[in-house]
Amino acid sequence: MFSFMTCPPENFLPSAQNDHHVAQALYQMYAGDTRVQLVAQKLGISERYLEKKFQLFIGITPKRCMQLLRFNRAIAMLKKKYNMMDIVVELGYHDQAHMIREFKQFARYAPSRYKSNLEFESYFLGSQRLPALFNSIYFANFYS
Repeated sequence: MFSFMTCPPENFLPSAQNDHHVAQALYQMYAGDTRVQLVAQKLGISERYLEKKFQLFIGITPKRCMQLLRFNRAIAMLKKKYNMMDIVVELGYHDQAHMIREFKQFARYAPSRYKSNLEFESYFLGSQRLPALFNSIYFANFYS
């Protein structure tokens, strides 16, 4: 199984430390829980209450946070040269089209374009790095 924990959740969103429920929910999300309902049940609170807490402390819904985490995991897996179908299965997407659609929401590009950019960089540049397509990811859809 792919290891998702790249940094502790408190480094991801320091404001989450101000609320126990939000911090615990982030830890569960980092551990791989992909459904808001399950996270809320494990915390012993309602989905609506968890959503209100996330809106207050983070500014986005738990579902949107999970989508961002899954997007970051997909990027990490693409960098490690995982097969697209392995990424779809590992991250719990319904199908490849669902993964591509969600990837495009954040990156404005398909995963295949991102992957080809990575291959270009590693083949032609070696240790040098081009400014990657996604170093300046557009978050225009972030709050929608």
